[in-house]
Amino acid sequence: MKSIFTITGLLFFTSAFAQLDKNTWQTGGEIKFRWYSNASSSEGFSASAAYRELYFAPSVGYFLADRFVTGLRPGISLLRYKSGGTGERYFAGPFVRYYLLPGSKRVNLAAETSFSAGLVYYSGKKEGSLTRFSVSAGPVLFISHSAAIELQIGYKLEKEKQSQLQFDFSGLHTAIGFQLYLTN
Repeated sequence: MKSIFTITGLLFFTSAFAQLDKNTWQTGGEIKFRWYSNASSSEGFSASAAYRELYFAPSVGYFLADRFVTGLRPGISLLRYKSGGTGERYFAGPFVRYYLLPGSKRVNLAAETSFSAGLVYYSGKKEGSLTRFSVSAGPVLFISHSAAIELQIGYKLEKEKQSQLQFDFSGLHTAIGFQLYLTN
């Protein structure tokens, strides 16, 4: 029990010299696993579906101010529908992130919001477009002065358009990420 308190104390109160300063570059990526249910409607027609999604998105960002980074995140997601179908989504968009604690802390907290737009494919055929908005937050553990592992928990809203149908998705997500911080 004593060792648990010692490890926890070291994580929270030791310095890792994190690079969260203005003019620093952040690069990395994240993997998310999401599960959703949705509803759609069009001219008296309505339907619902459920699916699982594996999402991968590399990112590159620039600290405009201390602890405040903005950047671009392209990505791909692979879907498996409860009904048995599969799909792919390709997207890109901006993100904004703020680290709540000073950069000298080994464990930090980050809050992020992002927007993206992209294309939707089912069975290799382009079927429509999408837009998504996400907010998330979570702990960031600096394993060195220039590298961190993070866990994000958040909520996502998404609209997908296909011919005459529009699908509205929303749901919780978790993400595990790895970031590198590079000074000029």
